Amino acid sequence: MSQDFLTGYAGLYTGKTVAELLTRILMRLGETDHSRYSQAICLDMLDDAQRKFASKTRCLRGWSMIPMRAGIPGYALPKMCLPDGLEKAVYYSTSTNYSELELRDRAWMDDHYSGWRTTADGTPQILVIGDWFGNVQKVDVYPPPLTAGTTYTDGVDVGVITGGTDLPSTWSNITGLASGGGTTTLVDASVDFTTMGLVTGMAVVKVNSTPGSEPVGYILTIATTTLTFSSALTNTGSFGSGDSYEILAGEVGTITNVTDEDSYLFTSDVGVIGQITIPANNLLVEFRRYPVRINDSTKVDYQKPEIPWMWHDDLADESAGQILITDTQRRSPVELQLAGSLIKSGMGAIAECMTKPNMPMRVPSRMTVRMHR
Repeated sequence: MSQDFLTGYAGLYTGKTVAELLTRILMRLGETDHSRYSQAICLDMLDDAQRKFASKTRCLRGWSMIPMRAGIPGYALPKMCLPDGLEKAVYYSTSTNYSELELRDRAWMDDHYSGWRTTADGTPQILVIGDWFGNVQKVDVYPPPLTAGTTYTDGVDVGVITGGTDLPSTWSNITGLASGGGTTTLVDASVDFTTMGLVTGMAVVKVNSTPGSEPVGYILTIATTTLTFSSALTNTGSFGSGDSYEILAGEVGTITNVTDEDSYLFTSDVGVIGQITIPANNLLVEFRRYPVRINDSTKVDYQKPEIPWMWHDDLADESAGQILITDTQRRSPVELQLAGSLIKSGMGAIAECMTKPNMPMRVPSRMTVRMHR
């Protein structure tokens, strides 16, 4: 498996920025600025529209590694998992051997496995959909694992690094031009890195280098105009004035732990994060997820919606329609008709997305199907 950075990643993250969608919302409302409808209101409506799109079409997928604890049956699914979004659970007996677990609910277990809640430890066979802890779905492993899972460590998979516990607020790549730096730093005096939604662990690539051997650094600290890396750039690289860079934020993996916050995995190559080595005695779950929130005015120039780009404008149109509906001072018949038309645009986008044969929602959720079988 190759872990070399391939140039041209920016083209994979197409579509409108949040700033461009805010402009479209104002245009649909007949406004030129946010004096009547604040940016906060527009962002809130845009976020609602994307979350509704993602929850109805189920177009976004994620995965998480859940470290097992010896003798402990209960675990939490990732915070970004939809309420009925669990797709698959796989138990790794070794890093190279695994088996898929059955997905069941507690009622089914009570009917078929009397005493399952107090069974002896063993090799997990079934993942039981549990109760809720706040707004996080819990699951039970049957039988509880006999052996604790091995910790995933950096360096096992080339190009993959474990970040912190802060959920990134951008999953779109960011490009720029350095004004300085060195082997462990990148300086760009024209931006504010603290407003971009970056988190520890994301990869930064010097793209004006030999294809296939571009230097890569992983973010350790984030300051206004400076990123500091956890170690020197790979391939003996160094940033200097005029160097082009790209911050990779498009692929994210999760490590979920019931006793702590989720932590996140990042990579410097497309596809690697989905093929990481799962240490022995751990669980891998695949799920359909919520998108990253659109609610921060400092990120509008960098963030893009996560849904497929062809429906970005429809998000803006529906947002404008919802704003009109809630404005009691603008409820003339003409404006109500306009609001209905704009909201219909968003509903039509959802319907159109759901007709695409390669979209995840075309396959029924295995959690729903198998729980009650």
